[in-house]
Amino acid sequence: MGSALGRGTFGLVYKASTASPRAAAASLPGKALAIKMLIKAKIMAEGPVAHFLLRREVEIHSRLVHVGILRLGAYFDDALASYLVLEYANGGTLASRLARAENGVCGLAEAESWATQLASALTHMHGLSVIHRDLKPENILCCSCSSGSGSADAGSGLGRGAVQLKIADFGWAVHDVTGRRGTVCGTPAFMAPEILLCAQTKQKYDCRVDHWALGVTLFEALVGSNPFELPKQKVKRRREGSMGGGGASRVAQHRQRQENQSEGQNRAQARAAKSVGMDSQMYARILAAEVAWHALPRDGDGDGDGDGDGDGANAAAGAARRCLQSLLAFEPVDRLDLASFRGWTSAAASGASSSSLGASSASGASSSSSSSAASSNEEKRRAAGDGRRRRRRSGHAFAHRA
Repeated sequence: MGSALGRGTFGLVYKASTASPRAAAASLPGKALAIKMLIKAKIMAEGPVAHFLLRREVEIHSRLVHVGILRLGAYFDDALASYLVLEYANGGTLASRLARAENGVCGLAEAESWATQLASALTHMHGLSVIHRDLKPENILCCSCSSGSGSADAGSGLGRGAVQLKIADFGWAVHDVTGRRGTVCGTPAFMAPEILLCAQTKQKYDCRVDHWALGVTLFEALVGSNPFELPKQKVKRRREGSMGGGGASRVAQHRQRQENQSEGQNRAQARAAKSVGMDSQMYARILAAEVAWHALPRDGDGDGDGDGDGDGANAAAGAARRCLQSLLAFEPVDRLDLASFRGWTSAAASGASSSSLGASSASGASSSSSSSAASSNEEKRRAAGDGRRRRRRSGHAFAHRA
């Protein structure tokens, strides 16, 4: 083994090479490999759940063969550790790539290529009844299309110098033919609303939580921040006008009752946010579907609505906005169908259609143009957000089960 590539919860990842490339060719491309070493003592210290999750990760990952998914070629162990032999990604993680980029963001064309690749990989995964449940830039690796080892040439369909993204880290992935799960898991900032609420509502979620995480990932790639982060600007408190007579007293009493009720709701919401390790303001914005759309690249017509009705309108920016609006639709049934995704334009043309899993339940709905679909989704988000804000929410914790 060679130098260390990274560190994880249970061990290290090393770069390695095989002495017999021909023997490895059947399972992994190139001579360079990555060895993920998981220290058994650390796994056992976490209890039987950690061992179960590792075994499930190997079983699921080894069956996924797609150019957009990091290959797991072999698995073995000794008295010290368990070892995963992985395809080597020569470009590091997507998170590190964005960190090195100017202003920490990528362009619309590059993001479109990445979106197409990830949509294809997720469609393959979901077709095999696998839900990733922890998609984020840190769990996406980059391979440069070149002639060197560890490249993404074979089967990628990309030109020389392009970047092939590969989904990795299947620690939270699950295989379920029913397609319905009820475990609160993943990375808080990338969790879909239905994951955050499943412990309270007792309703299960499906593979469309990965669609949501893809939307958050693409938003971060284009903007450099989470779509639900509060804008970094000073909030000025507005002065309230004075009222005279008994009316002022009644208004004050009514306002106090509202504040008491809001305070109780905020405390419950803060407990719920804390239980998943999330900032309470971000938690509230996710459940209220308050996305910082203003931060996305402008569409060129000056109003940011993506309709392209101004001079010199940037159609790509408008189409990208509509695509992300579909991926980040509050209701899973309104999210973009990744199976038909071929780029910003194709997504905008198809509107916010349901995913393959939810197609049967949505088959009775009438089709509409992209602009009316986006408008309808916006209304649904606002209505759902208003309803969620009025509802009292109790705290919930991470569930350590399958």
